[in-house]
Amino acid sequence: MEINNMVNIYAKWTLIIGIILTIALPFSIHLFNLEELGKYGTVGDTIGGITSPISQLFGSILIYLALKAQLEANTIIQNQVNEDNKQSLIRHDLEQIHVLYSFFQNNIKSFSYDKEFNGGSNIIFGKRAIKHFFQDIEEMNVNIHSDDDILKIDGVREILSIINSAKLILQKNKNSGLVKEDKEFYNTLIYHELVFSIFPAREIENEDPLALKKCTVCEIYHGNFPPLIFHKIQELKREL
Repeated sequence: MEINNMVNIYAKWTLIIGIILTIALPFSIHLFNLEELGKYGTVGDTIGGITSPISQLFGSILIYLALKAQLEANTIIQNQVNEDNKQSLIRHDLEQIHVLYSFFQNNIKSFSYDKEFNGGSNIIFGKRAIKHFFQDIEEMNVNIHSDDDILKIDGVREILSIINSAKLILQKNKNSGLVKEDKEFYNTLIYHELVFSIFPAREIENEDPLALKKCTVCEIYHGNFPPLIFHKIQELKREL
């Protein structure tokens, strides 16, 4: 910083002195002996002829250095703009993922299910309601291969919405510009919620052929779970 200030001071004084001499010398020519100065005309022409190309070369070099410095400065500015844009996109992705995750959690908390206990009916909410929903859906007397019939069951559309929102978060997180640590953080959160809230049982989570019986209709090991829900869960698992 101090060196730059000294250079600026020298440059300013050199410019001021040069301007003063340029203006003052033409008016001071009468103070010199013109006849004596005339004897040195040839010498002056010789010196001028030699120094002029050198001066022009120095001028060209200075112009080149000035242009180079300007280009470097423009590159730095452009890199800064690109970095700011990148950070802006990352913040945008982070905000979207945060909103999606909040929406995902709210869907889980607001999920309600009418559960029969001891001959009575009680409405339960949240993770407990999802757990009982998956337990009961295996025992329902319904054509599990009919998507229309499955969608008529209370809570199915809400469950599918929760699964789709989780899948959307995982896809958005995967394609975002977040650093690896942030991506792993959100993946861990989603995984925790899925294991303890969405995946109905260890058998369906692992899709174990020894634990889930093979369907005679579609020949898939989905047990008594409706394929509509089962396949959505498997798609969600693949996103993980």
